[in-house]
Amino acid sequence: MPPASAINGALISWKPAVINDLDRHDRANWETAAWSNDDPRFNANWQYDKIMFGNGTMTLTIDDAGCPKHCDGKPFAAGEYRSLNELPPYGFFEARLQAAEGSGVVTSFFLSHTTSGGQEEIAFEILGKDCGRAQTNYIYQGLGGHEQMIDLGFNACRGLHNYGIEWRPDRIVWYVDGKDKRSVDGSPADLPSQPGKIIVNLWPTFGLDDWAGVFKYPGAPVAAKYDFIAYSPLDKKAAAAPATSRPAPMNEWVQNVESQDTGKKGSDGSALIRAKINLAKPIPDGFAKAKLQVCTGQCYPQGGPFDIKPGDKTVTVEAYLHHPLVQSRGEYALLKIHNPTTKQTIEIKFDMPIPGY
Repeated sequence: MPPASAINGALISWKPAVINDLDRHDRANWETAAWSNDDPRFNANWQYDKIMFGNGTMTLTIDDAGCPKHCDGKPFAAGEYRSLNELPPYGFFEARLQAAEGSGVVTSFFLSHTTSGGQEEIAFEILGKDCGRAQTNYIYQGLGGHEQMIDLGFNACRGLHNYGIEWRPDRIVWYVDGKDKRSVDGSPADLPSQPGKIIVNLWPTFGLDDWAGVFKYPGAPVAAKYDFIAYSPLDKKAAAAPATSRPAPMNEWVQNVESQDTGKKGSDGSALIRAKINLAKPIPDGFAKAKLQVCTGQCYPQGGPFDIKPGDKTVTVEAYLHHPLVQSRGEYALLKIHNPTTKQTIEIKFDMPIPGY
């Protein structure tokens, strides 16, 4: 599979700190679960042989082979895969997956802390009875009740899609294919703050008929597919910096960039950011129109043409962003200025900060 940064719609569009492309079992950093939840609503024993790797993906299955005798008394067996160690709090977390379809089936991607201070969790759960929606949720010191269903705009059981979590001390954002679908703002006192494992699992329900539907084994394994799991810590420097101007020495054209949040929002929750590029030298004769691209693994057009004229030493552009573009993460904005007579193009690369982010 391509790296996460090359996948259109990925939240983590820079090189992550942890990336499991799920081509094979990474025994050094991940583990296959072998246990049963005492809660009878989780109606399966998680077993290592319900996790299979092949063709660049990991498949989790539910079946009844050997059950209940070899399934800890449960009528079914299923797959769960998780990071071997807890990761520190806060950061960006993402999985690309195709959910399992069917009543009473739950496909999950979540962060979980259970070792001390009460259970804490941030989760995506896709119910196989309704593949057009997903449940988002968080648990703080054992206190739940924060569930919210979100519309996906596609069938999650018919193709791979990206599900991302941005976790900050005072904010949690759930993303689908790079688009902000839900956000919760609070204080560090009432949002999860403990280190946790990344967990993905598939399970049949019991006694959750109103929520997930009734599970009836179809006679053949039920499957969910995962393409990658990734994690990146917060860019603490970018997150803490209140300044709206920073050096952007990506080429000889840029002196610095000043950004302003216009207050406008895109339909996907992105912010419209206006950037004033202070140039190190004036625009030469013959160059008149400029177009902007945002590059996060791939480059995507962001608008224009923006009017400029020879002699200008500033250019102002606008782009919808979910997070700052920072060169150290392999991201940048790209301004292309064209000379229609000579067919030459000036390319100006620069960071694009978001004020207060």
